[in-house]
Amino acid sequence: MANPADTARSTMGYGTEGTAGIGDRITDAASTAATTFEEGRAAAADSLKSAAHYIGDKVGSLPGGESVQRTASAAADTMAASAEYLRDTDLSRMATDVEALVKRNPGPSLVVAGVLGFLVGRSLSR
Repeated sequence: MANPADTARSTMGYGTEGTAGIGDRITDAASTAATTFEEGRAAAADSLKSAAHYIGDKVGSLPGGESVQRTASAAADTMAASAEYLRDTDLSRMATDVEALVKRNPGPSLVVAGVLGFLVGRSLSR
């Protein structure tokens, strides 16, 4: 009968060498995650830029007067700037920017984190 510890080691992909291969697996997983993030980042930037152009093209025909048009134009400009930020900024710089934002605004950051946690938890429970 097989020893349960040996069975667990075998199942996880390493045997008597212990945890020697775990570092490589973690590195591979991080590399895959970074590649996936980069692909998603480019797609998100393209979508934001397209939406910004669409809104910018429609600003003149929006009902509600000049204040609505100014607000829509500002939103389009912000979306275009966000698209450029996504396209031009690497993951480590984004992490640094988020960290600085959280330090400057801890209360709202906690609220946003709570709401996001709730939404993710709710979506995973369904």
